[in-house]
Amino acid sequence: MKINKINLTIGKTLSIQRTGWERSQHDALIYAFIDEVKNHPDYQLAKSGHYENAVLLVQSFINENIILKLDHNYKNPIILPIMAEEKQGKNAIPMGMADIINRYTGWKVSENIYQTNKAGHTGANGWHRITTPALFMGDVVIDAEYLILDDFIGMGSTLANVKSFIENAGAKIAGFEVLTGKIKSSQLYLRSQTLDNLREKHGQFEKEFKEIVKFDYEYLTESEARYLLRAKTVDRIRNQLTRSICKNDGRKD
Repeated sequence: MKINKINLTIGKTLSIQRTGWERSQHDALIYAFIDEVKNHPDYQLAKSGHYENAVLLVQSFINENIILKLDHNYKNPIILPIMAEEKQGKNAIPMGMADIINRYTGWKVSENIYQTNKAGHTGANGWHRITTPALFMGDVVIDAEYLILDDFIGMGSTLANVKSFIENAGAKIAGFEVLTGKIKSSQLYLRSQTLDNLREKHGQFEKEFKEIVKFDYEYLTESEARYLLRAKTVDRIRNQLTRSICKNDGRKD
């Protein structure tokens, strides 16, 4: 088994090198509605790092029947829970998801890949999510397949970044699964029609966009691209991205 050890020097100028999308790649699977999850009595404690509460929370929405169906879709992937630092503590929900899935499948859980920065995506707007990428480091098993788990999907930025980290290190993505999120957010990979629409409306800004965020439109998620499409003018995009970057540079983690 070959391991690719990825080490990064964290700094304000560091950005993720995104990889492109393939139509054969799965969109994200969402287990439960947002209100059901956030109103659960164990949610807040699980979100702030209490592992036992995370397991209880996840057990309410992921059961044996669901996992048996999942078992037919994958061939012994490595489970990778995204462990992010939140304002209230380290989010334990993805690890709770990994534990439940591991109990039923026996799939190995990765403990050597982790997020290195506090991106602060919870409750943030789309401009912040685009300009503040979640960054990762750790030991990636070359040619292995990883099943990515997270508690919430908003615009898919974090999933796109961990996907890129894994693929740049020489491994593959088996799928993406999240505990909750909006149904339309599950459309993770960028549709060709959405890309065409974005380039038709804001194509003149793509070169400048790459200078700012370090990747072209084609590496966006579907939700990120739709977010840019809603901007009426190029000036609106430029101003919002610039404002977000300035705000991020002044923020203390």
